[in-house]
Amino acid sequence: MAEIKEEAVKFYKQLLGADFTSEASLDQIESLIQRKVPADLADMLVSRITDEEIKTALFSMGDNKAPGPDGYSALFFKFCWSIIKDDFVAAIKSYFSTGKMRMEANSTIIILVPEKPKADHMKDFRPISCCNIFYQCFTKVLPNRLKKAFPILISKNQSAFIKGRRIADNILVAHELVNNYHRSGITARCAVKVDLMKAFDSISWDFILVALSAMGMPSMFINWIKGCITTPYFSVALHGTSAGYFPGARGVRQGDPLSPYLFVVGMEVLCQLLDSAIRSRRLGFHPRCKPVRLTHLFIFTNGSRESLLVGLDTLDIFHRWSGLRLNPEISELYCGGLTEEDIQQLLTVIRFKKGHLPVKYPRLPLVSGKLSLKNCEELIEKIVKRIKRWTVKHLSYAGRLRLINSVIFISGVTIGSLWGPLADFSTRGLDCFPMIKEHDCVSRVYRQNCWRWPRSCDSQAEEVKGLALKAEFDDIDKVIYLELLLLAGLPFFIGLLRRLEY
Repeated sequence: MAEIKEEAVKFYKQLLGADFTSEASLDQIESLIQRKVPADLADMLVSRITDEEIKTALFSMGDNKAPGPDGYSALFFKFCWSIIKDDFVAAIKSYFSTGKMRMEANSTIIILVPEKPKADHMKDFRPISCCNIFYQCFTKVLPNRLKKAFPILISKNQSAFIKGRRIADNILVAHELVNNYHRSGITARCAVKVDLMKAFDSISWDFILVALSAMGMPSMFINWIKGCITTPYFSVALHGTSAGYFPGARGVRQGDPLSPYLFVVGMEVLCQLLDSAIRSRRLGFHPRCKPVRLTHLFIFTNGSRESLLVGLDTLDIFHRWSGLRLNPEISELYCGGLTEEDIQQLLTVIRFKKGHLPVKYPRLPLVSGKLSLKNCEELIEKIVKRIKRWTVKHLSYAGRLRLINSVIFISGVTIGSLWGPLADFSTRGLDCFPMIKEHDCVSRVYRQNCWRWPRSCDSQAEEVKGLALKAEFDDIDKVIYLELLLLAGLPFFIGLLRRLEY
């Protein structure tokens, strides 16, 4: 065990503690950024922190989420709020007035979560940072303000963490763009699935701060963020004990409420780099993308060697600026309308693997033809497996039904909102019913039904079927378009919708 701890500390010391010198300058990024923070929002970002903001930040945290090194959960602070309120608020305000973060407040425990079955290398684990509640309160207040400026600052083809936008929208458009890739006689096109190695853990602090400045953020607000992200200390938790205590030098923490928003800021610079290549006509449009300027859901291009090289050069510039490196082992190239000889030439140039549809993006299958039940087998099995883990729990019939409904909703919420109904998916939901019927896990008291079991089962089956994915339609594409049309405020997709053929 001592050797494992030593290896874990060594790995994360090298990953998080290795400094990266960004080559990005303020002038370079300012020349790319198209939108700046308006004056009224800039004033809001640095306005006086109120007691109510601090309380809202604290009480929005989950009660029993994993605590940081101090061992206290949010529930403790909420329960004792009437006692600690004045001291807690004063301590938070002290940071915002001085900009200085105490080392103890910014200490972090890294929890290792395997990213794949039978993970046996440190790179196969995802580091989740458990921060102190005191620190999380700082970084809840900041994004609560920052996200109000995001709809103005962030390009419309970025959907994550922006009010009024859905990640599902980008998945939908990607699905439409890869449609008919399998057909012969179509115009040349390709899509590069880009994977960035340890993206959250590798992004440069200097790059983030320069990007924020280029967007017109007030210097005081940037200093608040700088004080949060540049002063962490890490320990690695293994088998209930922690090992190591070392400072970080780059990266944003998965588990820090501020991190997703800062990562979106970094991705906005990549968006603008690609847009710059398009404006200079060095990067060719994928068919059906020009009217709505779609280029980087994967990275969609016109399939030419020149466009692919420009895309890779852009990613290389982004690496030198941000520290985020392309992972060629996982990145893949998907082609349509090209001969096998042309594809091999492109693969020789970019040194990626040749991808085959369907592919998951991010968790849902993108297919060239009509989506079928077979394409979604992996997702369905994952849902059923998750439900069956609870067969040993002492739950009533109603509790089991509620569990099934919740798991289907959480696991399939994106696919449900996108594809609407998957043919036959709801019938697979019945695989969950052996769990409801199992008698060995439920007290006989709960089996004293007020009506016949078959009738109860029928109603439960209908409810699960209804939640699983509503009704069944013959043409999934029509459901997709119908849902888009019903959504309010989607001007980004209007140009695409006008070009679609049913």
